[in-house]
Amino acid sequence: KAFFHQGGSAPKIQLMDSHLGQVKHESRSGARTLEQFNGNSPEEWFNSKYSYNSRVGNKGGNDGEHFRGAGYIHLTGRYNYEEFAKDMEDPEIVTQGYRVVGGVYNRPVHEIRPEDLGVINLDEYVWEASGWYWLHGTEDNLNTMSDQRNGFKISYDINMNDDDTFSVRNDFAKEFYRILTGGELEIADTKESLYENKNNN
Repeated sequence: KAFFHQGGSAPKIQLMDSHLGQVKHESRSGARTLEQFNGNSPEEWFNSKYSYNSRVGNKGGNDGEHFRGAGYIHLTGRYNYEEFAKDMEDPEIVTQGYRVVGGVYNRPVHEIRPEDLGVINLDEYVWEASGWYWLHGTEDNLNTMSDQRNGFKISYDINMNDDDTFSVRNDFAKEFYRILTGGELEIADTKESLYENKNNN
């Protein structure tokens, strides 16, 4: 809940709809608190994708799989896990990795179908990781972006490589706004909004 009180002047409703809209997409409506992968070997897939990605602080070895995306908004990479562990004062976040942030699968992954629910045993930091990333995981203040109703900038900061889903994430934010207020949300709906702040300064 701390992210409701830090940075920006947006009312709590605006922070909630923005945050929950991202959560709904990142976690597939809460069903997947672990980043998805192709194939039957998460170790092989994540290590190939992330292990030597210095941008997220990984150093090789098993870092890609150990610090895979986890949480309702996916925390990814050694750097984020280490910083999150410091703030939570819990070194197990680093030593246990994704297991205490997003949970573990409760059945063999090759048996899980996309539509299956309840396949992950959640652990204690699934929401905390989401709130921490919202506050500390990007260069921009996402509360300020919520204040400005810049949905595309929020989506860009959370996953810049997933721009095909930005409009979907915005639609989810609008959905939560309707649920919370009964009203309709005006939100930046074009990719040009990524640059509006720079052009207006």
